[in-house]
Amino acid sequence: MSSVYLYVGAGCDTAPFGAPWVDGTTIHCIDGQPHSEFGTQTCFLENESESSPRYMKNVFARPKFVKQLVAAYREANFTCRDTELVKSMESMESGLLDGDDTGTRRVVEFTHATRDIVIWYHFNSGLPEHIPEIARTVACTGKTNRTAYDGIICSGHWPHRCIVDPLFCIPNNTLTFRGYADTCFGVEEDDCEYNDSIVGRLSYDYEYRRKFKQFIFHDLYGEEHRFGVWEDYVECAMLADVTI
Repeated sequence: MSSVYLYVGAGCDTAPFGAPWVDGTTIHCIDGQPHSEFGTQTCFLENESESSPRYMKNVFARPKFVKQLVAAYREANFTCRDTELVKSMESMESGLLDGDDTGTRRVVEFTHATRDIVIWYHFNSGLPEHIPEIARTVACTGKTNRTAYDGIICSGHWPHRCIVDPLFCIPNNTLTFRGYADTCFGVEEDDCEYNDSIVGRLSYDYEYRRKFKQFIFHDLYGEEHRFGVWEDYVECAMLADVTI
């Protein structure tokens, strides 16, 4: 049975997908773009004149994001299964944004046929707002109709703690955490992101940590460092930052 991973804040990143462990894997990439670079947040500037290109527009939107992502995935030999989305790239429109540069959630499939990789990209999606929809998508796109998944990719962004929400029905000691270099993993208990992020919870919430069976650090040279204890993982990641 193939493994299922979640990658929150994936952006246009395809670097993790080049590793052998991804072969045969299904990955759910989740990002607020093009609707917003900041989850589900919007921003409409006040006092903009009607002649301004930002008049009545969501300035947190990234209208070029979908075209950039499709290009990045094509370069990594992924095929977009939504042919209408690909065609619309020619006009710089993706159909994922409304006239005011806001958009609603949409999921698009990308595949890598020779390596049997399936990526479901959740556009215009944020945590915790879309956890129920994401859990349903994980279930209906899998081979076993289960909401539980097998691991988390953490690169450049700390996912919201609800990525281990009860809606996913994750048994204890089953998750794999894959973290990547150039991501900070050290936190203090009074950090503002402690309560809401997965890294904060792993650092201080031992009940939360029980969901994980292993922690894997991927260094800049492509090597994997495996740990059964979170503190050992963090020590390795912080040492890598110092020695680079």
